[in-house]
Amino acid sequence: MEILKFKVTLLSDVIISESPATQGRHRGLDFIPGNNFLGIAASQLYKNEDEHTYLLFHSGHVRFGDANPGYNDIRSHRTPACFFKPKYPDRLPAGTDSQARFVHHKIANFAMIRESQPKQCRSGFMAFDGDIAYEIDLSRNYVIKSAYDSKKRRAEDEKLFGYESLAKGAVLYFGVELDGGAAGCKKEISDALSGLRHIGRSRSAQFGLVRIEPFDYRDTYESLPEDNYVVVYADSRLCFFDEEGKPTMFPTAEQLGVKGGEIDLSKSQIRTFQYTPWNYKRQAFGNERCGIEKGSVIIVKGTTGKEEAYVGAYQNEGFGKVIYNPSFLKADSDGISKLTFKELKDEGCHDDNDDDWTARFSDTSLLSYLCSKKAQQTEEKYTYSIVDDFVNTRKDLFKDITASQWGTIRGIALSAEKDEGIINLIKTYLSKGVAKGKWDERGRREVLVRFLDQNSSQASVRDLVINLTSEMAKDKNKQEENDR
Repeated sequence: MEILKFKVTLLSDVIISESPATQGRHRGLDFIPGNNFLGIAASQLYKNEDEHTYLLFHSGHVRFGDANPGYNDIRSHRTPACFFKPKYPDRLPAGTDSQARFVHHKIANFAMIRESQPKQCRSGFMAFDGDIAYEIDLSRNYVIKSAYDSKKRRAEDEKLFGYESLAKGAVLYFGVELDGGAAGCKKEISDALSGLRHIGRSRSAQFGLVRIEPFDYRDTYESLPEDNYVVVYADSRLCFFDEEGKPTMFPTAEQLGVKGGEIDLSKSQIRTFQYTPWNYKRQAFGNERCGIEKGSVIIVKGTTGKEEAYVGAYQNEGFGKVIYNPSFLKADSDGISKLTFKELKDEGCHDDNDDDWTARFSDTSLLSYLCSKKAQQTEEKYTYSIVDDFVNTRKDLFKDITASQWGTIRGIALSAEKDEGIINLIKTYLSKGVAKGKWDERGRREVLVRFLDQNSSQASVRDLVINLTSEMAKDKNKQEENDR
């Protein structure tokens, strides 16, 4: 079996819906399902239906895994559902670490921890590095949109909706497993996936831009056999069908890969999901899917020598991966996990060394336009700020200057051919004629010229003079109205 490993960097917010429904509350997933990467590969390689496309997309020999958050080059796993933490740590027995996590199927004496009211750990991911578990919870954004009425050219009435999205900048890892005859298609699949891609909802709007690139991330777990039972950890979502071909949430031990075993529901922690996928190509809903959520832990009485396997249906879309007896579920005789848990801030799941993705588009006219507009807005904001400060602090000094004189200075700036000569033209005007007397008093000319000289390198002199003279003239007119 060959494994291709990839890194996904979110270059914009990404919307991955928990359900394709358009009504009711929208919930977003905190990982990227493997079927998104299958779709990307199919869009590049599925030109004609033949034996080759059957091998890549229908034979089950190519499995596109889910993209989970990463930390320190480690692909994380969904927080195991068998982890419990105390709601009231101060009620734990003396000597027990308040940050401890209890592994449910390892707890021998529940009375000892009942007072602390342990609650199940259900959200987020964990990156396991030796005896340390880094808790990851990607930040998400929520935006409210409105449907657009193209006839009236405005927002439609009563058509507000919201989207929850994964925040830009997050880094996730996923793998593609190939076996059988598909093992020779590594380069083909790698080329199809790598590069700038769009995934999720609203791809044509502001969401969904990602960069996919090969990356050799780490998997830091091993299989530690247990006596008389097998711990089956769902590393991805699991879907099963019963003997009649109907979806079921109650698989047999054989379906979980443990022959001759028996599931112990009293020690298992199982969470479920249910949704109906939308097929964009056919513009129709597919068969309803229901099954066991990733992170679930199932205890099976029996033995197995495997470390991991794929079970159930939809394996080519990333469903069905399980890990047997993972080392990150080890605990002592009291059921306390042997791991040390550390919470990560959101920036821990971002690629701090990654260059700004906009550099890759620096030669496009659109980005050049956007960059120039941003620079213009920054300059305008600076100009307004310094002009406002000058007017508020110096208006008493210039109260004898008439609005018409400010208007003349404004006219000089408007008619000048270049910014470089505007200050000299203003100095010439203020040093001659009837204006000279007023501007000589109290050093008014020197204050104005010095202000323009000091800020000419950070703002357009023309815009600076136009804004300043307009504000000073307005202030003078207000004074005259108050005097009347």
